[in-house]
Amino acid sequence: MPGPVVIAGGGLAALRTAENLRRFGHAGPITIVGDEPWLPYDRPPLSKAALVGDSAEPAPLRSGEALADQGIEVIRGVRATRLDGENKRLVLSDGARLPFEHLVVATGVRARALPAIHPALPVLTLRTWEDSRKVRDAVLAAAHVTVVGAGFLGLEIASAARSLGRSVTVVEAGSAPLWALGPTVAERVTALHRRHGVGLRLGRRITGAEPEAGRFTVTLDDGEALPTDVVVGAIGGVPNVEWLAGSGLDAAAGVPCDETGATPVEGVHAVGDVASIAGHGRTEHWNHAVATAVVVGHNIARPDAPPRRLSDVPYFWSDQHGSKLQCLGTPAPSDDLRVLRDDEHGFLAVYTRDGIVTGVAALDMPLALNRCRPHVNTAFDATAIGAIVA
Repeated sequence: MPGPVVIAGGGLAALRTAENLRRFGHAGPITIVGDEPWLPYDRPPLSKAALVGDSAEPAPLRSGEALADQGIEVIRGVRATRLDGENKRLVLSDGARLPFEHLVVATGVRARALPAIHPALPVLTLRTWEDSRKVRDAVLAAAHVTVVGAGFLGLEIASAARSLGRSVTVVEAGSAPLWALGPTVAERVTALHRRHGVGLRLGRRITGAEPEAGRFTVTLDDGEALPTDVVVGAIGGVPNVEWLAGSGLDAAAGVPCDETGATPVEGVHAVGDVASIAGHGRTEHWNHAVATAVVVGHNIARPDAPPRRLSDVPYFWSDQHGSKLQCLGTPAPSDDLRVLRDDEHGFLAVYTRDGIVTGVAALDMPLALNRCRPHVNTAFDATAIGAIVA
């Protein structure tokens, strides 16, 4: 019988890796180790539906019975503390040592903390279910919410807070929201949020905060004073890799691996947000977690078959104020942007570099965007893509 596979991390990438191991024929033991008390659940709703809902716990992606039927064991409420690569053991926070033939690192990322602003001012971040409950409770108790960071997460939190009737200001150090998608898309996103009453302070940073009349006044670096009740930080993630110190993996920027998911340490693989893939780096998106889980699950379960390599076209989406923003590929802000549709029905644009399509961005045009998928990484064909959005 094949040896045991241990998966460090209890999120989507961990679950999908376990399921793909079974799908591709692995018959040995599979154990998922997660530090949260829940079975694996979906994170995208945490900044959307979960912030406006009242559920007491997250809905599991699979029930305990379904996991047991697949022979997948889930150990909850403990975390990986050390990789003993020489003896092929994973050391856990409760002192247990799990033997493995293959270890899959799926420990993901944690929210990057904001610098201290004022010891009494609530400053929250959002990554886990418990975080989402704290943010929701704070937003419901607030009249004004300040969000720091105008990436996808920060803008989704702002959207959710506005849907709850709160006044919202987003403070962003960069010159535009979602700056990585270029100025044209940033303009559309800026307009969307301003139409829904979100205040945007772009190119600004918080420099301090002082109590005032039962709330706080946040000061920006241009001297503007913003009365607020709570600050929510959304300034990126930090890979959960400290426990890999001394393992032989240089994982400061994420767990290094090739396109097959294999790391330099024999028998150790990486999936999801924490994986730093040669030529790609780290990608913190739902579809990336799913794609890497397929690759690693296949390669562990079928060692005699040609290895699979990550080849999926990156895809991500964001729901804001009832609109859906989607993007395919890996565009750069400096790529040429060809706007193919921009009217009351939606927005769609194609990024190109040296005549090759590097990405597609769309607002409220999901079907058209999906039909553009085969054109990513191919020569731009104005006639073919134009027909898609006509």
